[in-house]
Amino acid sequence: MPNFNIRDLLRFKPKWDFFITALILLFAVDIILLNFPLTNILGYEYSASNAIIITLLSGFYAIHLLKKDIFLLGKEDILSFLGQILRANIYFQVLPFLLSFVAAIFVRNCSFLHGILFYIVLTLPASIIGTSLALAAYFLIPKFPRIVFSVLFLIILFSPIFEIYFNPQIYFFNSIIGYYPGTIYDESLSVSFKLVIYRLLNLLFFCSIGLWALRSISSRKQFSLRNVLLFAGVIVVVSGIFVSLESPLGYATTESRMKSELSGNLETDHFSIYFDKKIGRTYVENLALLHEYYYQEVVHYLNAEPKGKITSFLFLNSAQKKELLGSAEADVAMPWKYQIFINFDNYDETLKHEIAHCVSASFGVTPFRISSGFNPALLEGIATAADNRYNYNTIDYMASLAYNNGYRFPIETLFQSLNFFGQTSSLSYIYAGSFIKFLIERYGIERFKRIYRGEAYASVYDKSLSDLGREYYYYIGGQNLALNRKDEANFYYGRPTIFKKVCARYMAKKVEDGWQLYNSGDYNKSKELFEYLLNYSDSYQPLLGYIYSLRKLNDAAMALAILNQRKENFRNSSYYYNLELLEGDLSVTNKEFQSAGDIYRQLITQSPSIEYHCLSSLRERIVNDTSLISRYINGSEYDKYSLLKKLNSDSVFTASIPAMINLSEKLNENYQDFVNFIKNRLSAYSLTSSYAALKMSKYALKKRDFENARIFALTALNFQQNKDFTEMLNENLKQVNWFLYSSDVIRLNFKWNSY
Repeated sequence: MPNFNIRDLLRFKPKWDFFITALILLFAVDIILLNFPLTNILGYEYSASNAIIITLLSGFYAIHLLKKDIFLLGKEDILSFLGQILRANIYFQVLPFLLSFVAAIFVRNCSFLHGILFYIVLTLPASIIGTSLALAAYFLIPKFPRIVFSVLFLIILFSPIFEIYFNPQIYFFNSIIGYYPGTIYDESLSVSFKLVIYRLLNLLFFCSIGLWALRSISSRKQFSLRNVLLFAGVIVVVSGIFVSLESPLGYATTESRMKSELSGNLETDHFSIYFDKKIGRTYVENLALLHEYYYQEVVHYLNAEPKGKITSFLFLNSAQKKELLGSAEADVAMPWKYQIFINFDNYDETLKHEIAHCVSASFGVTPFRISSGFNPALLEGIATAADNRYNYNTIDYMASLAYNNGYRFPIETLFQSLNFFGQTSSLSYIYAGSFIKFLIERYGIERFKRIYRGEAYASVYDKSLSDLGREYYYYIGGQNLALNRKDEANFYYGRPTIFKKVCARYMAKKVEDGWQLYNSGDYNKSKELFEYLLNYSDSYQPLLGYIYSLRKLNDAAMALAILNQRKENFRNSSYYYNLELLEGDLSVTNKEFQSAGDIYRQLITQSPSIEYHCLSSLRERIVNDTSLISRYINGSEYDKYSLLKKLNSDSVFTASIPAMINLSEKLNENYQDFVNFIKNRLSAYSLTSSYAALKMSKYALKKRDFENARIFALTALNFQQNKDFTEMLNENLKQVNWFLYSSDVIRLNFKWNSY
């Protein structure tokens, strides 16, 4: 038996005819990847993409060698085969890495080490997985190994579709690409210990079947039906065992796991609601009523109704939602399962939208009961149209705001392919929703349903999509809404998409780490981390974290200097206005009261949103009393609340009401005392005062004080000089009246199965 070592393996030359072709193909694919956002740096997307192509190339190359050297008899033949495989796959693995290294000269990569970790965990196993699959395919059916390999590859690659289809999750672990996080809106992503263990299990499994297949091939046992069946049976059994353990190990979320974690359950006429029991019973009951109210609204608007109950999962916080569902930030609906997934802390912002997804499933197509061709603009647009709200504005107002202030593009491009994700998410949602609302109101819901199912615009409307887009823009532009509101438009739409951010994944994860340090009170370390990130990417979150950390370290002078140095980089973006407000507050801390007053007055003039108008108006009101403004800016939440109560003791200062509501809830102040303090003294004579009354109405509704909710709703409607805002006020009154006059009857059918 001859001696053999690793140098002997590397001496063997691969079959260059196929190998060169494969290498050229890999080179071409990677050059293309390096010219697209996210895949243009060594990171998750680049590594996962290369895992797919290298699995394929290594597999087909192994089959190529097996076909050439069909008689593998002795140890030297096996080692010769392995040597050629190893040599080729070294090239397969090194080429993408070198290309990304060269690309880093032209495209900033904030952490090459972060990318290397992804490459090691996601891409390196691809050669072993591809080769092992090829050996298994050749062993199973030696006459058609390429077909068998391709089928096995596709089954593994697309098996998560079944997982997502049947399980309440949008993330998945996969042997080919390693891991998919679930949504582009949750940018934070890193190599976790769980992922490393998963890839090690992948290697153990595929190495085992590869060696078994190679040993059988070399001894000509591939022709034994008994051995082939045994081999296939073992693979199926082991795979089945792992699939059954995925949920307990945290690699999948079954419905039973979801329901065991969210163990509270309330049944209503149209919903089965599962919730974390840490959420108070009163809140859950109110939320259940809100479910029923929005259900009624959406069913009427879409002239459609689901065939069964909608299951609603209510998470305590974003961390729990991330763990179970796969999405921390974005709320989600699964129309094909009639399921919605929402965070408790922001349910009213998204609940109606997600219910609309499930109702629209009644006229959806594809196995997922959604828009034809999986068109995201149609899918999200119909839900946005049914909701018709965006931060106390109608979606038509928001579309006019964009259109009249420079955020324009041909509407037809939004409905083509995946262009929906190429814009700032708020802009895509608003335009898609407003355009679909326009089609429904002008031509009727039934015609739009035909579009949703896949019919051509010309056959449904006798007009092309481009013609309808021009008609829509004429309608939006002709309403004369939101003219000369550039600051407001920048606030809502002046954000880069994930595809335009520098090192989006890495930065998001490190920023998350920085805020964890900050929230734990380790301000020195959070300052160091945020400063480091700021040097790599002049982006908003690192700047904000750095300034906040300096502020906590009582270095307001340095914080103000850094802010003044960096602020202009964010002009015309949504972040600029919060930095202005922060600059004013830091000026107060540095006793530069005149500068602070000028900044607050400038924010009032800009008025990027009603919330910022109130915040700046409150500060401007007290900035001339240096003791008062200093206590408000630098004091505790209790100090702030006490100060605001004193400020409102003689007469109500309406701009302070939203802040008082927020502080009252945080401090768990007696609700009735708070309402009695405001009630009968609040009147609506301006947009700000009307907004204050609206906020009081919603606060009372949340506390199930329906009578006072109605009083405040009517008070808010005393001001009706803003057509768009008046529409929102009328909607609020309609909702309050429903709760006041219908909720008791609806509640009779509630059934608590667990709390």
